Amino acid sequence: METQNSQAIPPPQPPPSSDEGPSKAEPISIKVTGADGSEVHFRLRPTAPLEKLFAAYCERQAVGRPAVRFMYDGVRIRGTETPQLLQMADGDVIDAHVEQTGGGTG
Repeated sequence: METQNSQAIPPPQPPPSSDEGPSKAEPISIKVTGADGSEVHFRLRPTAPLEKLFAAYCERQAVGRPAVRFMYDGVRIRGTETPQLLQMADGDVIDAHVEQTGGGTG
């Protein structure tokens, strides 16, 4: 009796696309500038919440997170927003402003 050699044929794979989707998006570079002229560079995924960048910036600058306001194109941005949502591109700049309280004359 003759036996056939059967091998499992894998299902066809879709061709690679240039749009890999949000989970595999390439990181982008974002520069955060302070009012004092300091610059801190970050690389993050376009789908990552900006709060991670905000926290890292505040830690590097030794300032409390609640005291810093972040602006992009003149508009305040929230930590829940993402670079993708704000349509940020590689090399874009976020401005960091330290909130000042007091300063009145006594």
